[in-house]
Amino acid sequence: MVKLGIPIWNNWVSPVFDTAASLLVVDLRDNKETDRRVVPIQAPIFPQKIKKITESGVNVLICNAISRPVMEMLMAAGPEIIPWRSGPVEEIIQAYLEGQL
Repeated sequence: MVKLGIPIWNNWVSPVFDTAASLLVVDLRDNKETDRRVVPIQAPIFPQKIKKITESGVNVLICNAISRPVMEMLMAAGPEIIPWRSGPVEEIIQAYLEGQL
């Protein structure tokens, strides 16, 4: 099962991961969505933000801009990261399902 995480802002991929306050978590099984929820990820320091993401079970994170130190912390925590993606959330999910990311 894939737990896809996408930082969101107004139904779009958040422009900057580091300042994102919400994460859409989409559960996928056999390339089909089985559940989705929004998880608050705003935190005063980055390790707390990373902890919230890992506790949500996300194993693939799709985001737009992300700073190198935060990306390194995330990579050490385990999720696959697909950076520099922007657009409406539904289009990004569809592109992921179609293997176009």
